[in-house]
Amino acid sequence: MNKHKNHRTNPLRGFGVFLVALGIFLAAVTFDVFQWGSMGNYVRWEMLPLFIGLIMLFNGEFTGAVILLAVGTWFILPDIFPETPEIVRVGFWPAILVLAGLSFIIPSPKKWCKGKEF
Repeated sequence: MNKHKNHRTNPLRGFGVFLVALGIFLAAVTFDVFQWGSMGNYVRWEMLPLFIGLIMLFNGEFTGAVILLAVGTWFILPDIFPETPEIVRVGFWPAILVLAGLSFIIPSPKKWCKGKEF
């Protein structure tokens, strides 16, 4: 008899982690825990693809994560670095396309461990 049970992962676990992280972040910003100033300065639409991309990355969905992280980064980059170097502005999207292409070529870590017991 096998002592290790095959546990299925909850498909909504990533969404749950996203909601918990978002709630903690919003509470910290609302109560000005970090003394960052107004919540409107930090909670903007550009943060949504970044958060979703991070959750997808933690769930092993590399292609979608790269695309969402790239979109969020592209739109928030001028606010973080007002004088973005030319090499970053010119080479950003080609680098993202290469990463997205590699994510289709190289199998995800989920597939590497498929069928193995730990």
